[in-house]
Amino acid sequence: MINLITGTAQSLHDKWCEQMREKVMELCDLILAETNPVNVLGPPEVTREMEKKARALRKELKQ
Repeated sequence: MINLITGTAQSLHDKWCEQMREKVMELCDLILAETNPVNVLGPPEVTREMEKKARALRKELKQ
């Protein structure tokens, strides 16, 4: 019984982690869209830094 509960909890945790990973990927996509030169609202240095961090995070999440 304990193994069943532990397995169910692990399954729910894994599902939650996957959902959070997908949400963070969506956030990275939004950041990349906002840092597109056509849509830039902030100073170029900040924009480049945001883009760099978003790309690095997306790459890390894909692994």
